[in-house]
Amino acid sequence: MKLSVGISTVIENLEQVKEEVNQLVHLRKPKELQVEILVVVQDGEDRYSIFSLFEQWIDNLDLPAGFTIRSFYDSLRGLSRSRNKLLREFTGDWLHICDDDVVFYENYFDSLYKVLRFIQKKEEDVMFVTFKIGVGINCSDKRKYWGKPRWHTIWSVFHVSSVEILLNSRVKTTGVKFDERFGLGAKWNSGEENIFLVDLLKRGYKGVYVPLNLICIINVDRTKYMTFMSVFSKYKVFVRMYDEVVGTVVFGVFLMKTLLKVVL
Repeated sequence: MKLSVGISTVIENLEQVKEEVNQLVHLRKPKELQVEILVVVQDGEDRYSIFSLFEQWIDNLDLPAGFTIRSFYDSLRGLSRSRNKLLREFTGDWLHICDDDVVFYENYFDSLYKVLRFIQKKEEDVMFVTFKIGVGINCSDKRKYWGKPRWHTIWSVFHVSSVEILLNSRVKTTGVKFDERFGLGAKWNSGEENIFLVDLLKRGYKGVYVPLNLICIINVDRTKYMTFMSVFSKYKVFVRMYDEVVGTVVFGVFLMKTLLKVVL
């Protein structure tokens, strides 16, 4: 089995990416598991020379057996654009979508391998898998998750963040891509992963949640401050995920819950 780990980043965060890669290649993994690390770096054309230094660093890495790494440069920014590059380039049986602020737990490869092997043996027609993450400097701020495995619906995936997602290689044949109008660096600054998963589910593909805690996100924005554009962006996400009528109703519920949290 081959696992691809795809990291989206920008030039100024390459030192973080180096730490992330170093951690990954030193984790314990099953001998049967091959790991491909992909790094998509975005920035302007005038900063390609910095990316070239990163490529030299990759070339000089003494990778353990079973690991490979490839990097790509994109002179335009946009998180969905970066994710789509990963979709086109990964060659593993599964792709784990990652950012440049991820810490991997020691059991990362072992647990993923067991879950994916189980799905493979069951011959379940699963297009994506999601799992638990920790957040914060000490990884102690745990989000609320189901206690047991569950099939996803078009409603449950709204709570999924991109780094919780594993994609089956067959996703390349679905024609589903990240909507590049959404996500950081795009017109509407969030929701690209939720839209992507809803598009898969609407086409009849299956997704499952498994209660495994495999990674931690360090840089989490905990502020309650909202701008008009960030709120309106959520409205656009809901309309894109569902339709104008349902999306408007869901947005109203979301807005009420959000305002109550701020007030209370």
